[in-house]
This record gives sequence, structure tokens and C-alpha cells, in this order.
Amino acid sequence: MIAGCRAAIWRNALVSLLGLAGLVASGAIPQAQAQTYSVLHRFRGHPDGFGPNGVFRDAAGNLFGTGIFGGAYDNGTVFELDTAGTLSVVHSFKGFPSTDGSFPAAGVVGDDAGNLYGTTTFGGKDPSEGTLYKLDQTGKLTILYSFCRKQGCTDGEYPASIPVLDPAGNLYGTAMSGGNCSQVGGCGVVFELSSAARYKVLHTFTGGADGATPAPGGGLVRDSQGNLYGTVIAGGDLNCSYLGSSGCGTLFKIDAAGAFSVVHTFEGPDGTSPAPGLVFDAAGNLYGATNGGGTPAKKCFLAGGCGVVFKMTPAGDETVLHSFCSSKSCDEGALPQTGVAVDSAGVVYGTTEFGTHQTDWGTVFRLDAAGLTVLHNYAGGKDGATPQGSPVLDADGNLYGATYEGGNISRRCQFGCGVLFKVAPAAP
Repeated sequence: MIAGCRAAIWRNALVSLLGLAGLVASGAIPQAQAQTYSVLHRFRGHPDGFGPNGVFRDAAGNLFGTGIFGGAYDNGTVFELDTAGTLSVVHSFKGFPSTDGSFPAAGVVGDDAGNLYGTTTFGGKDPSEGTLYKLDQTGKLTILYSFCRKQGCTDGEYPASIPVLDPAGNLYGTAMSGGNCSQVGGCGVVFELSSAARYKVLHTFTGGADGATPAPGGGLVRDSQGNLYGTVIAGGDLNCSYLGSSGCGTLFKIDAAGAFSVVHTFEGPDGTSPAPGLVFDAAGNLYGATNGGGTPAKKCFLAGGCGVVFKMTPAGDETVLHSFCSSKSCDEGALPQTGVAVDSAGVVYGTTEFGTHQTDWGTVFRLDAAGLTVLHNYAGGKDGATPQGSPVLDADGNLYGATYEGGNISRRCQFGCGVLFKVAPAAP
């Protein structure tokens, strides 16, 4: 199935659902590994799942996430890794004919009471195309909403985002396609599910200047005033093209009153196809990454550019903090496909899909005022491969994340079932 593909989750989902072409890299010998990297768990496929999509860290230091495949029913899992390093399966999705959903393509978020919230890309009450669910502390799953796939439905299809929870208990998220866009399959939506279980579409993307296709794996981010921010990988400037799509994506805002606006339109040198997942710093600046674009003079082995890390001020001014370089003269990895983490000093941490020497395994990087440092270059073996989901930081500067592949290789997982990892800060 899709689990055997040498590609990232968002790219697999877009290829299978929306017909966008992927990228292929050449193999090479990876560089020496950083000594601060350690593997916390190697997935086996059954019963713990495989293809983890990033992690959520609670106040006690436990890590929660999802595996898009595997588990007891081969429809994906929700897992917990406690502070002792023991992994347990919170829920195994049954899939059809059950109504609990299948294939969670994004992670989870938790509330103060210990409940978890997430989405599945498929399944739900038939006929439906995805779910929004809640898992309580006992592991009981409740379907909060099933997305409709009947002809004429405009509530969106294939939700694949981590929900955002506000203090009032309302949930916000995105669906990759659907809505009432004229394009085949739809352009995606932004939605709200109130604490009273009332579902509302906040915005339907048109594929024009507002953008199209929220990428799976990430989600929205909410500021203290109740404004929502997110990205889409297509639409915007239709003269810009990446991965065969029309437009290179936008960064958008939905204010507390529900008004939609485009904060930034990506045009190539400033990035193309923004990766899912944004993060705020203490000053209200937004940070993110793009899966392509950047300065051509940086010599990317791909004509469309190797991607950038960017910063967006509250006034909407974008600054490219780094354009990735991958060539004989500069070897940093390429194509960040997920969001980033930012510490209190403004240091940015993230991952790339391609590793150094253009290997299709990926990197973990640090970006500060002195430039970019590769903290770990994946070898595609026991250490993992293809990092997935935005990494998270703890108060001590430890970085946590997941890889979609690598780790334990078996008949079930041809390229590995994925790992959870930790990168500790360098010793003084």
C-alpha cells in the first residue's frame, strides 16, 4: 500500500487524492551523525502502528501522536510515549464498517483535562470522508463530526490537520479538499466545530488569490486575540507554479470576527508550497518553512529551489531567514516539509525531506544568527528516515519529533515503520 512508498505523508496524500507529482532524489552516502541524537521508540507496525506524524508533548512530558497505518486493524493508531520511555496504544482505528475513522494523517492536541483531539482522513459515518474525534483519558473515542461525501456537500473532505482548541472548547481545523470550489475535488476549507457541536465552514478556498489545498500533517495556529493563521500549498499567484499546481501557495488569516484575508502570497524566491504548521514567538512573529523555492543562486539540485525558512511579522512583512542549498559547494539538506520550532532566543529548529549529499532520508537542523547547522543527517536505517510533523521543544532545549520511515524494517514496513526521536542540546 502507500506505506511502502519512498515519500512523505503529505506528498503521498496529495499524489493519491489530488494528482500532484512527487519528487525523486538520487542516493548517496550520508555524512557523519550528530552525537546528540537518540531514538526513543522504533515502531513495529503491529500493534503500535507505523508512519508516525509528529508528536504533541503534555505538561508532564509525555509524548502523544498518531501512526497513519498499522495497529490492530491496519487503519492507524493514537499512541502515548511516557516519560519512562514506554509506548502504549491509546486507540487503534477499526476503519470500515466501523465508524471510528481510518488513516490519521496528522497528530493530536490535548486539553488541560487530558483529552486528545485529532482527525482521520477517511472513514466515519457512511457515507463520509474523514472524522474529527475526541479521546478521553480512559481511551474512549467519540466522533465529534463526520465529513460528508454525498454529492452537493460543501463541508470539506479529507481532514488531515491537527485541531486547534480555544479556551471556550471550540475546535478549528482544515480539510484538504471539498467545499464548493469549481476545481475537481474542491480546494479545501477551514472549519469550526463549536463546543456545542455546531459545525461551520469559516472559509472555502477558491483556488484563486486566496489559495487552495491545506497540506496534511499540520494545522492552524491561534493567537491570544483569537485570530487563526494557516497556509495552503497552491493558489495565490497563479503565474507561479510548483509540483504542477497553479500558484505557489499563501499564508492566510481568519480574524476573531470570521473575516478571511491573505497575509502573504508566495512567489518563488520567498518560497513555494509552504509546509504545514506555523509557530509564534513571544513577540507575535510567525515562523514557518516552504517545500520549495528560495534563492536560485544558492545552487539547489532542483530547478524549483530547495525551500526556505521564513519569518512573518505581525504587520505581515515576510523575511527569508534561510534558503536551503544542496549542491557540491554547499550541502545542507533540502525541502523542509513540515513546520519549525522556535526557542525563547529566536533559534529555529526543523527538519528536511532530503539529507545531505541529496539522499532521500532527511535532516534535523538548527538555524541561528550564525547560520544553519545540521544536527542529524538520516542514514535511512535504525535512526529513522523522512522526518514528519513539526518538532517540539521542552524547557530544557530538548527537541522531539518523528520520522515516517526507518527504524524497524519488516515485510509490513519495507522502508521501516518510523521512529520517535530526541535531540539533546550540545554540552557546554
